[in-house]
Amino acid sequence: MINQENAQEKTFGIEIETSIPESLQINIGSHGRGQPIVQVTTADGVVHVAPTFNGERWKADEDPSIRTQNGYKKCEFVSPILKGDAGMQHILEFLTFLKAIGAKRPVRYSGSTQGGIHVTIHAGSACGSNSPADIRNWCEKLARLGVRMSPVLYGQNAERRDLSQWSPIIPTRSQQELIDYAKSSNNLRINIGKYALINFSKMQTIGCVEFRSFATTLNPNKIMLIVTTCLTLCQEACVDNLPKWASVNRLRNLDATYLFWKFYRLKSRCHVTKTFRTLGRIKGTMYNWGYASCAWYNRLRSIPIPAQDETNTEALALMQTPLFNAHVRGTI
Repeated sequence: MINQENAQEKTFGIEIETSIPESLQINIGSHGRGQPIVQVTTADGVVHVAPTFNGERWKADEDPSIRTQNGYKKCEFVSPILKGDAGMQHILEFLTFLKAIGAKRPVRYSGSTQGGIHVTIHAGSACGSNSPADIRNWCEKLARLGVRMSPVLYGQNAERRDLSQWSPIIPTRSQQELIDYAKSSNNLRINIGKYALINFSKMQTIGCVEFRSFATTLNPNKIMLIVTTCLTLCQEACVDNLPKWASVNRLRNLDATYLFWKFYRLKSRCHVTKTFRTLGRIKGTMYNWGYASCAWYNRLRSIPIPAQDETNTEALALMQTPLFNAHVRGTI
């Protein structure tokens, strides 16, 4: 594994698809041409200054895939390039800004939130190498890990995001063929398609991978868990062994809570939360939210929750709270 010093050099970004009040005075760019957010004036006349990271601003983008309710308009907020624990703290700061301007989760349709959170991570900084061969090998490990851990990636949403057209699992044979082609061609073109569980098509243009399995939430604990999950898989892909592809048919019936329990005990996850202090301070809270969400995901897939689960009582108790119920209804 890479050491803590190198881990702090990892660069990442996040996109949060939201709905915002139509009355907001904000300059939203067309899709792919986001406009920098300097300040936003709410209907009561209050001016809210948008936070910046190292002098760089977030951008506002009108993503056509977002669905909103009456009185709201589409807005995807795209972060600047973030780095280290300061980047984690900045995400929390920006979430406070989003709450202040009245941003909300997009509406649900057929049980799935019509808006997502995408996490982009620079491959070279994640694997600690600028060598194209090293990066291709790292991408192959990450692709296999993504499929194996897909119940954890989808389960954290507490909804059937796995049925969404925006982040499906591409057949493993197709993924392996495209990775092998990139290796034989000696390039970084791993174009399995943008709409996938993990999107590798940005490798050739900006050298990044994009995690697309997460539905929008503005719950800070859940967003920190999402970033932790992505960083953990990237860290785990630095381990020497190459995992086998998993059977997608088997994964459809796998207990997501058990897999999440195993995932959270990975040395890579411990490394991530130890390195990023903001994540380490809430690792217990993140675990409870993740386990409870996976339990709800199991319920939606008709996989029963264990009658007695003495090791996860706090997480299961969280499922009974108004806050969690608001989350599964799609209101936070």
